[in-house]
Amino acid sequence: MSHSMEQAIKGKVFESVVPRATKLFREHGFKGLGLAAMEAMRVEPKFVREADPLLKEDRHRLNTEPGLIIANHPGSYDAFTILSVLERNDVKIVVAKKVFEKMSPIIGQEPLISVDDKGVASLRKLFHEVEAHIESGGVVILFPSGGNDHRDGFKFEQGFGRMMLPALRPTDMVYAFQFDALQMQMARQGRLMSKHLDIASAFVLPNLTKRIHQLPGLSAKPFEVNERYTEAAEWQQIPAKDVVAMTDHFKSLFPGARFDKL
Repeated sequence: MSHSMEQAIKGKVFESVVPRATKLFREHGFKGLGLAAMEAMRVEPKFVREADPLLKEDRHRLNTEPGLIIANHPGSYDAFTILSVLERNDVKIVVAKKVFEKMSPIIGQEPLISVDDKGVASLRKLFHEVEAHIESGGVVILFPSGGNDHRDGFKFEQGFGRMMLPALRPTDMVYAFQFDALQMQMARQGRLMSKHLDIASAFVLPNLTKRIHQLPGLSAKPFEVNERYTEAAEWQQIPAKDVVAMTDHFKSLFPGARFDKL
C-alpha cells in the first residue's frame, strides 16, 4: 500500500471514530475512554503496585489533589493507560498541535492545552494555563520528554523545570507513571495495522478488531506500569535548568526500570 493511500484511509477511518469515541467520553469521562480504548486494542497493562496496600491511598491522592501527572512516553498506549485510572474530570492534557487537532473533535478543546511551538510566547501561555488550572484544584497531564522518547531516548526537556515546576506550590502533587519501554515495544510488535488505523478501527469496529487480535500471535503482550506519588517540593530543589538531574530524579523513583527500547 502506498503512503498516500494509507494516509487517505487513516483520514477516512479517523472521521468514523469520532462519533463513537465522543459518546464514550461524554458518558463515561476520561476513565471510560481509556478503558474502552485499551480493551478494544487488546492492551494489557500490568500495574506493578497492585498488591501494595499503599496504592489505594496514592490513587486517592491522584484523583483528588491538584498538581501534575508526568510519565515517560515510549508508545501510543501510555496516555490511555493513565486515563484509565482517572476518576476525575478536572483534567487538562498538554499536547502537540497535531495531537490537539485529532483529540479536540473527540473530547473538545477545553481539556487540551496545545503547544504550538517552543517560542517564548507559547511557553508563557502554557505556564499561565497550567498554573491557573492547578490553582483551581485541577490536574494536568504532560510528558516531560516532550514525547520524544522514541527518537532521543527518555530525558526531560528544559521546559519542565523552567516553566512547569514554578506553576506549583511546594505541597502540590507530582504523580509519576513509568512504563516499561521494552515491554511496550514488544506489545506493539505483530499488530496487523499501523497504530493510527489500529486505534481508529478499535472504536469503529470493536468486535471485529477484538476477534482479529485474538488470533494466534496477534494478541498484544502485557507491559508493566509503575507509579509513585511525590510532592512538588522535592522537584523544586533541583536546579531548573539541570535536565540531567531532573531525568535522574524521575528514574530514581523506579529503581531497575527500563526506559530504553531495543
